[in-house]
Amino acid sequence: VNPPGSGAYLGTINIGNAWMRLTYGDTSSFWSVRIGLMSAIEGYGASDASIGPSSPLLKGAGQTVIGSKIASTLYTPGTGEAGVEVGWNMDRLSIHLGIFNGGYVYNGGFQAAIGGNAKKPANSPSYNSKDLMLFANYMLDEHGGSIAAYAFNGSIDFTNPLMPSPVQGMFPDNFMRFGLYATSPTFSGFKLLAGVSMGTDKEWVTTTDSSSYLGKVSPDSTSSSFGWFVEPDFRLDKSWSCGARYDYFDPIQGKWQNDPAAGGSAQNFTITAKSVFMNYCMNNGLTFQAEVKDQTTGQGLDKTATIKTKDDYSLTLSTFFVW
Repeated sequence: VNPPGSGAYLGTINIGNAWMRLTYGDTSSFWSVRIGLMSAIEGYGASDASIGPSSPLLKGAGQTVIGSKIASTLYTPGTGEAGVEVGWNMDRLSIHLGIFNGGYVYNGGFQAAIGGNAKKPANSPSYNSKDLMLFANYMLDEHGGSIAAYAFNGSIDFTNPLMPSPVQGMFPDNFMRFGLYATSPTFSGFKLLAGVSMGTDKEWVTTTDSSSYLGKVSPDSTSSSFGWFVEPDFRLDKSWSCGARYDYFDPIQGKWQNDPAAGGSAQNFTITAKSVFMNYCMNNGLTFQAEVKDQTTGQGLDKTATIKTKDDYSLTLSTFFVW
């Protein structure tokens, strides 16, 4: 069960993964096929190996301009989608290509289009479009460690502010996401994780106000996002591990929006976060996690041209069981 935005939201039940896999070959080389509702990223290392309960911020959605407002694209690789994936695995290398049904905006979050009542609105621009992802993962040596990379192309529809009709007035944001992850081999219990991501989103601009950023771009322009993180982890013994992470994510790089309340132009949000966490594994499938995080979000400039920020402090406790 996952929070809205991570898979298929069916009433009060949220499903993040529900898939089947078929493999053919031997341990040296084999093919695999997955079908169902799944996360497109399934690697070994920094792409999915954080020992804390939260994911790096670089998995946060980018942003785009719709009309005269900035909107989240809602989707990022790692979100559950319905589809099929074919993978080839040889020795330490695996390459996977996935074709997914995409999703749509539901209650302000991403809803995977899995059929039945959970499907894209008929006649919407992206109704028949599919999302594509290429993912590669290479394990370094017997001590662990890996290098992983992905390229993702998708589309999600937003309401066009010039045409408020629920379907005919939709604008398709065709976006790209690229990412690179690296994990060091584990030596004496220590390993280092790092990652970088970037992306582009289609913008749809309706304002002609030349005094703001939004009036200086064409309807066919694109916005860009960028993020990175670094995380050192240390295993104390067979049960206890600890770690820390620094995150940086800019969902819409270098964009300026006219904000009268701020007394002029205001730069959009850049997010940084500092986290420390502990992990206790009982070695029977049950794991406990705890994390303390300090997250700072930039909120433009005030009337004195001073950067405004919002600080959020959080404590997260979680547990999961794998069988």
